[in-house]
Amino acid sequence: MLREYRFRFLLLLFSALSLVSCAKPAKEGLSPQVDEAVTQKVFAYFLNVDENGISGKEVEGLKKDSLVRDFIAALESDPQDQSLKRVLGSEVHLGSYKLTNGMLELDFDSDYLRMKRAKEVLFRASIVQTLMQSNEVSFVTFCVNGDPLKNNSGKPVGSMTDKSFIYNAPDEIYSYEKTVLHLYFTDETGKKLVRCDEETVFSTNVPMEKLVMQSLIDGPKGKGAYPTIVSDTKLNSVDVKDGICYVSLDSGAADKLYDVSEEVVLYSIVDSLTEIRGIERVQISINGETDRVLRDKMSLAEFYERNLDLVK
Repeated sequence: MLREYRFRFLLLLFSALSLVSCAKPAKEGLSPQVDEAVTQKVFAYFLNVDENGISGKEVEGLKKDSLVRDFIAALESDPQDQSLKRVLGSEVHLGSYKLTNGMLELDFDSDYLRMKRAKEVLFRASIVQTLMQSNEVSFVTFCVNGDPLKNNSGKPVGSMTDKSFIYNAPDEIYSYEKTVLHLYFTDETGKKLVRCDEETVFSTNVPMEKLVMQSLIDGPKGKGAYPTIVSDTKLNSVDVKDGICYVSLDSGAADKLYDVSEEVVLYSIVDSLTEIRGIERVQISINGETDRVLRDKMSLAEFYERNLDLVK
């Protein structure tokens, strides 16, 4: 009897789904995913002639479901805009690529290693931003003559995504630049601050204060420094008015903490933000609330000024 009821239920469910499917107008026949792939714009990113920024230009005919080789071909093509130049095939050549389960591995020739650091960061950002628009690609890794690309510390750069770079949606902003951020993280004891100077590629529409806060949440890139803010902390908002930077974080900033002193967490944020010209003081809130302490004693009702006493 139970088997018979199951059969009747499945039959009714199948019939209902069939009616829903048949009732759709013809113009709505595509699934939402396919519609988005067809209609959403796709951009190829190019270096500007001064090699201090990258810009995205829409590529007609290129779709998110296009083959990876079509995205690579777009990067190897000369842009119509004379203020820009292609990133592939002029000075650095792509020898081969391999796509395995969403992981795209790009292998470049030895000319890659001759690029200056500033240009290399922008080169990498332009390629990753372009290729991550493909539905086939989940991660991108770089190799040079078969060996994994390494950073200045000698460690492999590893897999990258579009989130490896600070940016807005490509149909909202096209210009990217490189900058050096002066960020304060903690040392191995959790009781001292360590200053780290980090190169970052960012969208020119991203406010510098947001760039700094997101970089603090992402954590340090080099050796000898450790994060002060848990990586899944959400930045609710960050605004600057009359020399005061107002930062709102979610409760993770107070509830999910590393073994780091309360002062180090607070001044990691304050000292990093006051490195930005025009910011003199900082007020931190948790979900907009300032009538509380950060953890045990640091009042969030206060406006904190730069304090380098904790810097190692």
